[in-house]
Amino acid sequence: MGNTQGGVIKSSPLGCILAHWKDIAGTGNTESKGNLVKYCNPWWPVYKLESEAKWPFNGTLDYNTLLQLMLFLRREGKWDEVSYADMFFTLRNHPEWQRDCGIVPPQDPLVLALEQDNKKEFKGKLKRCCSACSIGQRCTRADKIHRAPEQDLTDLFKPPPRPQEQDEDLDGPSTPPGSPVSSHTRKKSVPIILQAPLREAVGPNGGTMLIKVPFSTTDLEAWKKVARDYRNDPTSVTRYFQFIIKQHNPDWNDIQLLLDHLTETEKQLVLKTAGNLAEDYYKTTGGDVKEYLPLQDPKWEANRSAHMERLQAYQEWIVKGMERAIPKAINWSILYEIKQGPSESPSEFLDRLRDVMRRNTPLDPGSEVGLQQLVSLFLGQSTGDIRHKLQKLRSTESRNLEVLLDEAWRVFRNREEEYKRGQRRVLAVVREEEERKLRRGPPQLRKNQCAICKRFGHWKDECPEKWKVKERGRSNQKGRAVAHMKED
Repeated sequence: MGNTQGGVIKSSPLGCILAHWKDIAGTGNTESKGNLVKYCNPWWPVYKLESEAKWPFNGTLDYNTLLQLMLFLRREGKWDEVSYADMFFTLRNHPEWQRDCGIVPPQDPLVLALEQDNKKEFKGKLKRCCSACSIGQRCTRADKIHRAPEQDLTDLFKPPPRPQEQDEDLDGPSTPPGSPVSSHTRKKSVPIILQAPLREAVGPNGGTMLIKVPFSTTDLEAWKKVARDYRNDPTSVTRYFQFIIKQHNPDWNDIQLLLDHLTETEKQLVLKTAGNLAEDYYKTTGGDVKEYLPLQDPKWEANRSAHMERLQAYQEWIVKGMERAIPKAINWSILYEIKQGPSESPSEFLDRLRDVMRRNTPLDPGSEVGLQQLVSLFLGQSTGDIRHKLQKLRSTESRNLEVLLDEAWRVFRNREEEYKRGQRRVLAVVREEEERKLRRGPPQLRKNQCAICKRFGHWKDECPEKWKVKERGRSNQKGRAVAHMKED
């Protein structure tokens, strides 16, 4: 019993976050422990994540599961839960906290390097991401918030600034970017926030430089599972690829490695589509498409700002090519064939509707038109008990998808209790009918009805069954008499 607290295992990731709450959540934030437990255990395990991922009770530090949860939350617009999900990324980057809680940390060189960086730069306290930052990275906006409270809040949701142009001449020596410590000095140079395969390291002159760290086997296996479904669901695969771009900042060779997990036809379609889009764009701007979308390794150096600018443009063109390479097959009828299963939860049913709408129609499930269409489908294609309850809502409530989902969950959770209540009502009716028959006695005979055979047209004195009844009575008496004699 000492290892659990209110159903939360202390040696689990959830319990470890609660134990290091001040370090992870900080002070003065809106997050609460109660909400974290509520999201982690009752809510997140029922979310339908992609790539066959499933959120376990008391949390996990598995990268693919954390990634799929964060993608799901951002895709569905559950921004209140994003900050709580990011706490598990924070714990994953702190092996020393995991050891304190009895969790065996992964022996990943990148994680161990992060542990050393955390000790040096932040003295063991890692600033978490906000919803505007990349998943799993340090928050680059915390100091900005405290330093300029009068600043327009829209600035906080802009992408991190690019490194300052140190040297525009590609043939000249590259100047190493400023270190993270420089943000605390008077000059306040803008740091580069990058992760594997390109991440910061200390250069030979004491400054920071970018070095390449290859993808881990886990990362590649996770991408391989997702990429195999590209032809059937290009939108989801593109979204996952886009996340890899933001999270890892891969170089030209790394992107080719990721594209190799597609079929050869799919890869050529992506490159051809990206090339056509880039060619149309640079015709109007006057740029050279070969500089930004090379077919051979351009040998871009990560520590040269001009090279990094071209790499980022290459990443964007590949994402656009992946988005548009596979044309979407429009089939509205499939959307109306989706029915909620008897044991399917309302959230799973809604996720199926969204997924089919995104795959087979031109509608965006997050748009106003898409939401209204989802409301109609959810109302009309839910199971009978849920649909009957939803139709009783007021007109304003019946057009709100969140209200419909909450009400559907209420009916779904109380379904077993309603079934038991209905069974009790049926038993009460049957029992009452039996008691009524007992109070009335035997049923009365109707006119011209025989009391023996219950047929119409004669009375009992004329009944042909009368003598048979008497014979059965005599035989029963003889049998009882013989039985008594044997006993004597």
